[in-house]
Amino acid sequence: MRNRVTQLRGGDVWPIADVEARPRILEEVAEAEQITLRYFPSEGVRQTSVVIQAGGNCGLWPRMFAGLGFYVHTFEPDPTNFICLVQNCDVYLGDEMMPYMAALSNEVGWGMLKVDPVNVGAHYLKPGTVGTDVERVRLMPANLLELRERVAMIQLDVEGAEVIALLGASEIIRQHKPLLWLEDKGLTERVSGHLSAEGWLKERWPQYRVVERFRRDIVLSWHG
Repeated sequence: MRNRVTQLRGGDVWPIADVEARPRILEEVAEAEQITLRYFPSEGVRQTSVVIQAGGNCGLWPRMFAGLGFYVHTFEPDPTNFICLVQNCDVYLGDEMMPYMAALSNEVGWGMLKVDPVNVGAHYLKPGTVGTDVERVRLMPANLLELRERVAMIQLDVEGAEVIALLGASEIIRQHKPLLWLEDKGLTERVSGHLSAEGWLKERWPQYRVVERFRRDIVLSWHG
C-alpha cells in the first residue's frame, strides 16, 4: 500500500515518502521567481493578472506566483500532493489562489496517474494503464475556468502531458495569448504521441516563439 503520511520539512508539509523532488523544486522555484519578475516587472500588472499553473505538486510553484501578486489557478491530481499544496498555500487560498485536485487535460473525465514511490514530482498520466502503482484521477480542461482577469501565463510541469493540457486551454490561448512556460524534457510522446511540446507548438501555434531556455524549461511568447 502506498505511503500517504506527510511531515514538516523546512517549514512545509511534505509527503514522507519523497526522497528526490524537494531540493530540486526549491532550486527551480528560486530561479523561476527571478525570471518571472523579468517578464512581469510591474506589480500593478501582476496584481491584475492570472497564472494558470500545473502540476501544483506540494505548492511551491503556485505559492511563488501568488506571492508575486498573481491570482493563481493551480492543478494537482495526486491526493497526497494536493493535501500538502493546500496546507502550504493556506494564506493565499480564496483571495489569491484556487486549487483543483485534477490534471489539466483536453477533456472532462477520469485518467490514470502512474505514481513514483520516492519522487512526488515524477507522477504522470499514462492512458490505459492498470496496476498497483497507478491511481484514477480527475481530468479538467483549463477552458472551463471562470477567469476574472487577463491570463498572463500558463506554466506547466506535467511530466509529458503538455500537449493535452494546452489543447484544453486553446480558447484561453486564442483570447489572452499568454506567456507559455513549459518543462519539456522529452516525455511528451508517452502521453500524447508527439515528440516534443515545442515541436507541436510550432505547428499548432506558429506565433509562439521560444524566448528563453533554462534547465529543462522553455519560455515562449506570442509574436502575432
